Amino acid sequence: SRRSGQPAVLVWGDSHAAAIAPAIAELADAVGARALVAYKKVCAPLVGFRDYGGGDWHCDDFIAEVLGFVEREQVETVVLHARWAWYVEGSRNEDEKARHLQLAPDGTGPEANGRAFARMLAGTVDRLRQAGVRVEIVTSVPEVGVSVPELVVRHAQHGRPLPTIARAAFERRQARA
Repeated sequence: SRRSGQPAVLVWGDSHAAAIAPAIAELADAVGARALVAYKKVCAPLVGFRDYGGGDWHCDDFIAEVLGFVEREQVETVVLHARWAWYVEGSRNEDEKARHLQLAPDGTGPEANGRAFARMLAGTVDRLRQAGVRVEIVTSVPEVGVSVPELVVRHAQHGRPLPTIARAAFERRQARA
């Protein structure tokens, strides 16, 4: 059972988790529960997360801190949310030409990343469930590949409508995630 005053819900993930945290907090508040968010940019909420492609995001300590908090404070529910497609596909967006993320020490590309991702996600869910935690996973929000605030301002200044994201393109990007 949860200790009095401790959070019932923890939203854990990368910067995308921070984006949905206010909505989760509002839902928790509506049912009389507390909600907190634990996020770190570019750190997937995955036990064992590492970028073998050279990106050193210093996620190990953060992941250990979150797991310790969940176990110590007897959090009831953990909501995992991240930019899942980036971790699986290895690129931030179909249109972005940035360096690729490599989750597997022995391979690159979506297939190797997908296998490593599946192992890490299963391990994370198992670890949380062993601690008596209910785990919810939220799928990715559509990726646009641009700075949304900047785009909104530029389009508003010139009276142009905002571009849309085709559902089919979103679903293709999320297929392996």
